[in-house]
Formats: sequence, structure tokens, C-alpha cells
Amino acid sequence: MNILAVINENKNKFFALVIILFSFLIVYKVYEWQSSQIASLSSDIVEEEEKNKILVDIGELEDRLNVYYALLAKQDSDVVMLDINNIAKDTGVKIASMQPLGESLSGEYSKFRFGLSIVAPDYNTFAKFINKLETFERIYFIEYSDIDSPSYNKDKELRANLRINTIVLLKR
Repeated sequence: MNILAVINENKNKFFALVIILFSFLIVYKVYEWQSSQIASLSSDIVEEEEKNKILVDIGELEDRLNVYYALLAKQDSDVVMLDINNIAKDTGVKIASMQPLGESLSGEYSKFRFGLSIVAPDYNTFAKFINKLETFERIYFIEYSDIDSPSYNKDKELRANLRINTIVLLKR
């Protein structure tokens, strides 16, 4: 009887202890669940940051590609001939003749050729013309050049025949 009396006296304390232990168990399970959620979110954050870095890199590459597209934008022969004529005027070179030599198509680009005969007062002026042509905002290449020596020419001018190419993208 002694034990039953002790149990009756402490049954409220025993019941409170069970409730407290049960509460701790519930709190521990909630804590474990939230910890796993936090770990999952942390790994998702790392993964998303890596994706953002890749997207930034893609954006930078796209910007660089757009610069190249602008350089190789569609242009007609009139624009090319106007460019060459303006470069010749700026450098002091006279254009004796200029003619389109045709177009060759490739898969994604087209190459235009132009024949050009020029007269320059000296080699320095000729070099300025070539330099300005090859560093122009649009892309021009000198495929062929034939220079006559000024010593064979009664005017002491430098005469040259050039074949100039430009590349134009067909698709964007």
C-alpha cells in the first residue's frame, strides 16, 4: 500500500513529466526536420549561385557575340565603296578605279571582293591608307597587292592594284 499511496500522491507530477518528455520528443523531431530543410535549402542556394555565374558568363559571351555581329552586319557594295573612298580621301590617296569583283557564299557568311587601283604620292601615304583600311570599324582584308615602283613612273607616284575582301554574316 505504501507504493500506491506514493503513486497517488505523485500522479500529477508523473503525468507532467510524461507530457514534458513527450513535448521534448516533438520539439526534437521538429528540430531535425527543420535542420534537414535548412541543409537542403543551403545546397539549393549553392546550386543556384553556380547557375547564376554560368548565366552571367553566357550574358558576357552574348555581348561579345553581338559586337561581332555588328562588325559583320549586312552591307551592300555601295557602303563598302563609300568606306574605301572616304579612307582614301582621309589619307591622301587617289582612287584610279574601283570595281566589285563578285561575291562568294559560304554556309554562314558571304565574302565580297573589290578590285582597286590607287595612286599614292609616296610609300608613307600608301601605308597610312592600308593601315586605316585594315583597322576600320568594319572588317576589310587585303587579299592581293601589286605595287609599281615610283622609279619607273614619270610622275614619281606610287601605283598599286589591290584586291580587298569584306565578310558579311548571312544569318543571325
